[in-house]
Amino acid sequence: SIYAPRLTGTQSLDIFIGGNPNLAEVDLSALKAAGSVSILNNPALQTLSAPNLVDGGSVCIGDDINQPSLDADLSSLVTGSFAVFSPCYGRTDPFTNQLNAT
Repeated sequence: SIYAPRLTGTQSLDIFIGGNPNLAEVDLSALKAAGSVSILNNPALQTLSAPNLVDGGSVCIGDDINQPSLDADLSSLVTGSFAVFSPCYGRTDPFTNQLNAT
């Protein structure tokens, strides 16, 4: 698990979490802003919690093939864009019921 309870972030922060075959949980609950957020190639990832992330910059969350069991909470995300390259959700409209984003 990755647990960062005090990381609030800035628009110059780039977050990359990838290539972790046994990673099951990422908790970024305090994160409010980032220049980019990339979380992909973590096939065992089940939970991504970033409910306070308002400005994510460029966001890449691995899709349902890349991270098939992922339940992600990006419920406050209002600024930024989903990346448009594979395996990110942004190449088509994201599955908002899986990502819990608006």
